[in-house]
Amino acid sequence: MHLTRNEDAERYRRFESYFFPQKIVYMEEKKQCVVYGQVPSKSNQYRIVTISGHGSLAKTDALENYEKAFYQQCNLRDRRISGFFELYIDVYFQSNRSDLDNSLKVVLDCLQTIRAINNDRQCTLIYARKFIDKHNPRIEFSIKEVVGVTKCDSKQPEFEFK
Repeated sequence: MHLTRNEDAERYRRFESYFFPQKIVYMEEKKQCVVYGQVPSKSNQYRIVTISGHGSLAKTDALENYEKAFYQQCNLRDRRISGFFELYIDVYFQSNRSDLDNSLKVVLDCLQTIRAINNDRQCTLIYARKFIDKHNPRIEFSIKEVVGVTKCDSKQPEFEFK
């Protein structure tokens, strides 16, 4: 069964409203960004080097090149989202060998490096999908800044952020 992007988003909204009976208040609409290139896996992108007689971890050239490309292509530089946010991401790999979860770590680290977000621990939701595109690997993502959450269930306390 293959769903269109709108059908998939609607299915997710129904799932979210059923399992999370709360009202989420967003600061603004999603910001769309596309970064071209194969996103590297975080687990394979460090090497051990010796600096002044001590072992240390250094990034591989592939990771450094991807971070530079990310900085150049991402239009969310210096947004400095300091509050909670949600990440919606579609990852297009060249083959089925790559792991989705390790690529998410790289993307969150890149967002923190370019100062789009202050800290990746503020991410409250990641909605990720994996696709294969042999000729055009890329990531397409959106970030929603969460301003507040109000519980609708009478058994739960109500609270607001900011």
